[in-house]
Amino acid sequence: NHSQVLSLNIKANPSTLGTMSGNRIQLKTGNELIFIAQDEIIAVMAENIYCVFLLKDNKKVKTALSLSATMQLLDTKYFYKIHRSYIININTIERIDLATATVQLQYSTLVFPIARQQKKAFLAYLKTN
Repeated sequence: NHSQVLSLNIKANPSTLGTMSGNRIQLKTGNELIFIAQDEIIAVMAENIYCVFLLKDNKKVKTALSLSATMQLLDTKYFYKIHRSYIININTIERIDLATATVQLQYSTLVFPIARQQKKAFLAYLKTN
């Protein structure tokens, strides 16, 4: 069926899945458009072909965006890709364990790993921001 193929192609195109307007981003999840203020996002996790946005109110929003496409939507002054699977909001950092190279964020019980290749650059980034 041609309409199914067209639908899949549209779904795979990042420009139709998310856009940014001021401090808010627009995400397509299924048949809905969701508008999220960037300061409500604590982290974004890659999960197979999806990205899961973790919000301050413990809600999760799943979208078919790649992590790279997601990073293009977010303000790089506040968001940093610490691992190939994780982007964090640096304003929500509660603690960084240098021995285990992990980050604990406010509003979450999850612990996020910092990739070995990212650790030095991430710590330098934090010093300048």
